[in-house]
Amino acid sequence: MKVFKGVLLLSMGLLTLSSCVSKKKFTREITAASEREKALQEELLLTKGRVLSMETMNSNLTQSVTTLQEDKLRLENEKMRLEGQIRQLSSDQVDQKQQFESALQEQVKALEEKEQTLNALQELISKRNEKLNTLQEDLKFVLKSYSADDVSVEVKDGKLILTAADQLVFDAGTALVTRKGREVIGLTAAAFAKYPDIDIAIVCHTDNTSPSKKSNARDNWEFSSVRAAVITRVLTNEFFLNANQVSAVGRGEFQPKGSNETKEGRTQNRRIEIVVTVKMQDWGAKL
Repeated sequence: MKVFKGVLLLSMGLLTLSSCVSKKKFTREITAASEREKALQEELLLTKGRVLSMETMNSNLTQSVTTLQEDKLRLENEKMRLEGQIRQLSSDQVDQKQQFESALQEQVKALEEKEQTLNALQELISKRNEKLNTLQEDLKFVLKSYSADDVSVEVKDGKLILTAADQLVFDAGTALVTRKGREVIGLTAAAFAKYPDIDIAIVCHTDNTSPSKKSNARDNWEFSSVRAAVITRVLTNEFFLNANQVSAVGRGEFQPKGSNETKEGRTQNRRIEIVVTVKMQDWGAKL
């Protein structure tokens, strides 16, 4: 606007001086002034365009700054959240580690206790086997005059088993003890008397033939049970073995060692077993 006013004043001045200059010169001046005005207007338009462009750019930059600030705030919040998670994870890991270490210590303690119990039990089993082996040697010594077919002694599965042929201990088909049978029972009782912590089961077996009429037994169950009771009475009444240590068991024909189809098998099945076990419950109190 100031440029336009300047051009107008200049034109008025030129008109005033028209009397002093020639018409040709005046025309040139007007043309030049018009061109300058046009140039100034174009420059004004360019300047306005630049200003508008700069304003648009400034608006874009302002928007970009706002966006960046928002992104910065979001990232800072995300950073704080992640740091919080890291702290929580670290705390959880510490708790889990402590729990794991506590559980591990409890397991180690339990294993140590089990190992101690196992060692104690193994020691008891070793003592039991040692006792049974010693008793086996004692019995073999006192019964050395009898053949292996008549009397045998073995330690098996934590038990001592003395096996005697029925014809050595009883008269055939009866529950009457023979002289040799009484002798075997007496020698056995003397060996047992040194061991108050043993249980003694008298177990009598038969073959599958029916008992003889002179036995007065209804079946092999009864016949074997009567024979077992007779030996028990001899051990306790005649050789004074502690009755609390002794029990009588009749197995009849139902646990054969050989075939009942042969004479040899039936002879093997008719047997008296004295089964000895150590009273582990007394020792177990130490566990």
